[in-house]
Amino acid sequence: MNKLNTLGAVALSMVLAMAFVACDDNGNSSSSNNGSNNDSNGGGGGGATVNGSLAAGDDQPLGDGSYGDTYALTGASGGTTITMTSDSFDCFLLLLNADGSQVLMQNADSGGGTTDSRMTFQAQAGTAYTVIARSNYPDTTGAYTLTTTSGTLTAK
Repeated sequence: MNKLNTLGAVALSMVLAMAFVACDDNGNSSSSNNGSNNDSNGGGGGGATVNGSLAAGDDQPLGDGSYGDTYALTGASGGTTITMTSDSFDCFLLLLNADGSQVLMQNADSGGGTTDSRMTFQAQAGTAYTVIARSNYPDTTGAYTLTTTSGTLTAK
């Protein structure tokens, strides 16, 4: 298979993975395990939901003045979508390797004119990831919801 066909096959598999994510009428993941940003939620392949809040004095994981919360994503496998929503600020998601030393993916806009953020990727079974849920702009605070269609989120 040549390089172009391989890239096309990868893109097609990502589209197909996204098509099978169960969503409600508002586009939210069907997973509904609620908790705070300090709790481990969800489980295994079923996904997780975390309700968090960014506040003045929180960590600034990128050192750019934007507040963010850091989570370990474990137990994810296959096509996995991470979504961050907020009515208070413009969301920005980062997916990193387990120790946080390499950015694997980032997203500041889920499309459709919203300020939400959404990423879909092929999670490797048995691989841990780091997720940073942050505001897109410095000194921005408020509540947010972070969901994943596969795996467990635990505050770091």
